[in-house]
Amino acid sequence: MCQEAEKPIKLMYVCRPVPIRTYTVGGLSLQVCENVYEPSDDSFLALEAVSGIGSRRPSAKICIDIGTGTGILGLYCTERMDTLYALLIDINPCALYCAKNNALLNKLIVRTDLVQCDNLSCLRRPIRRSIIVYNTPYLPVEERDLLGLAWSGGLREAQRLVSQVVDADPNDLCVVLVYSSLSGDDSAVLSRLKSSGFNISVKKVHFFFEDIKAVIACKEQG
Repeated sequence: MCQEAEKPIKLMYVCRPVPIRTYTVGGLSLQVCENVYEPSDDSFLALEAVSGIGSRRPSAKICIDIGTGTGILGLYCTERMDTLYALLIDINPCALYCAKNNALLNKLIVRTDLVQCDNLSCLRRPIRRSIIVYNTPYLPVEERDLLGLAWSGGLREAQRLVSQVVDADPNDLCVVLVYSSLSGDDSAVLSRLKSSGFNISVKKVHFFFEDIKAVIACKEQG
């Protein structure tokens, strides 16, 4: 039986070359662009988590930054670890434009590639000796416009990533997931990572009515 195709998403956007503002964070000069998520407390918690991994895993060769936005997390990996190459992924074309400008601004473009795709769907399988970082969409809403791409999905996006990573059964890999407690119950995500041999640590920061969590899950070389 043929099913009716889901109504396509129509996106109307303008990616403007002029940044809204520029500031320094994590040793990077960072431009913030229109229609792109601006780094906030969740981004800074992710930076802290990534920094800790980098100091413990000098063998890591690639940083895959999903939902890259301005490129802050992937470029931070590359700037701090001289041997690291960054793959910046986002479904939002304006975000990739902004991230590319930031890679150029910080002279990191030769060690950076950018791909427009949904979550980790553009890769056949996670790459060994890599760090995958995903500051997941902030709230579990279902907005279908351009800004909704940067804000919607919630914990569901973390679950999608974990499923792809676990099904590939990789070793020598670290995953950093950042999400809000408002996204829902994360017990299924943590349980699946643990049962697949990942060692897990959690950093948490409380802000008013929510907790922001950074889950660091690493699986050693088998």
